[in-house]
Amino acid sequence: MEGDTTPIEYLDKTITFFRENYHKDPQPALLWNLIALRDELVRLKETYKTIREIEGGE
Repeated sequence: MEGDTTPIEYLDKTITFFRENYHKDPQPALLWNLIALRDELVRLKETYKTIREIEGGE
C-alpha cells in the first residue's frame, strides 16, 4: 500500500480500477469478492467504533 492509504481506501481504488478496465465482463467474481471484502471491513470498522464509544473510549 502506498503512504497513508487505509485498507478500505486501497480496496476502493482497486474496485474502481476493475470497474474501469474490465467493462466487457461487468460482474467478474474477483470484483464481487473485493466489494464484499470492502463492505465487511467497513462494517467491522463501524462496529469497533461503536464498541469504543460504549466503553467510553475515543
